[in-house]
Amino acid sequence: MQAATAIDEPARVQLAFKRDDSGRRVISGTVSCAVSLQCQRCLTSFSNELSGEFALALVYNDEMAKALPAELDPLLLMPDEQLEVAGIVEDELLLSLPMHAMHPEGSCQIETQFGMDEVEQAPERAPSPFDILKDLK
Repeated sequence: MQAATAIDEPARVQLAFKRDDSGRRVISGTVSCAVSLQCQRCLTSFSNELSGEFALALVYNDEMAKALPAELDPLLLMPDEQLEVAGIVEDELLLSLPMHAMHPEGSCQIETQFGMDEVEQAPERAPSPFDILKDLK
């Protein structure tokens, strides 16, 4: 998984293979894993727990996918293709990544406010050659 800087704990996976009331082949389960992510605010690493639940129905064409109920996601599988369980687990872990990886609010190690001693003093304004024109009125 390249989206994480490190995998802190092995992934924990629970899968159930069954047929639903309509005879569809369904794979349901949960995945979880502890990973280290790079904070987008301060660019340091932090630990994050990924977890997700899913329910996939094996489909062989677009018509079957369109006919699925809303609680099932389609998993397109060609008739002569073997099912790659590791690929399903990886996809579900990637889907559980946060949109923007950041420390919890207030935990970043970045300074967002600066003191007066760190602010540069504004340079003195140089005299303008047009200042003479103000006196001509």
